[in-house]
Amino acid sequence: QDPGPRGLARSGADDDGPDLWRRLSGLPEHEQRSMLLTLVRGHIAAVLGYAGAEAIEADRPFQDLGFDSLTAVELRNQLNAATGLHLPTTLAFDHPSPIELTEYLRTRFGPSETADADSVLADLDRLEAGLSKLSSDTDAHTWAMQRLRELLSNGNGTPAPDDRELDSATDDELFDLVDRGLGQS
Repeated sequence: QDPGPRGLARSGADDDGPDLWRRLSGLPEHEQRSMLLTLVRGHIAAVLGYAGAEAIEADRPFQDLGFDSLTAVELRNQLNAATGLHLPTTLAFDHPSPIELTEYLRTRFGPSETADADSVLADLDRLEAGLSKLSSDTDAHTWAMQRLRELLSNGNGTPAPDDRELDSATDDELFDLVDRGLGQS
């Protein structure tokens, strides 16, 4: 079983864009599905000699589209090249419609640690911007500080700092605290 995509080859469907994995990793699941479905339908159309991806109905079984063993292997080979994955020869039979095949491919593109770290860091940047807008004498500030303490104490066994520590902490100290709480240091 292939461990998953890392450093995937670029998709023939978009020669000007970055690699497929990078494009997928920054998208929500529904957009990942849409992008992959377009890719799958495009390759099906190419294998079967259709004018374009629009001619391929997403839920129509491959068998009804005219697939046989040779076209199934050709589709698998094209998707191998486009995704960088090593897909099984029985791909079109195991996932017998474009929509089912798309979902299978999407599950093969699990989250990368780099994408997750980038996402967490972006969230921390938004948190910092939001916290700087809160007045320290509001209920919202009190609630935000409580949530920070809860987040910092979850998962790593480190006790959360008390209010005095958080109230007097600089932005750098807060982010260092969050990094330690998330196991980043």
